[in-house]
Amino acid sequence: MLDTILHNSRDKAFRDPQGALACGERVRLSIKTPGETRARLRVWENGRELLLEGEKNGSMTDFIYRAPNWPGLVWYYFVIDTPFGTKYYSG
Repeated sequence: MLDTILHNSRDKAFRDPQGALACGERVRLSIKTPGETRARLRVWENGRELLLEGEKNGSMTDFIYRAPNWPGLVWYYFVIDTPFGTKYYSG
């Protein structure tokens, strides 16, 4: 089942816009999952965690994330609830 989960941060279908973001800029992050799963986006910024709900669109779940208003690194990965338990995915 896990082979049907996909996120490619270098593909515009999964991350748009590409590259570094300006402070406050928005990015769409998407993940492909089987229909019976729920995906959430876990983001770490400035030492705090954000857990975002996405919008399911067929086999894709889309998330809109707004970068902080200060420069720095932001880390993210996906939390996927499946019938077989919770899985974690980073592309």
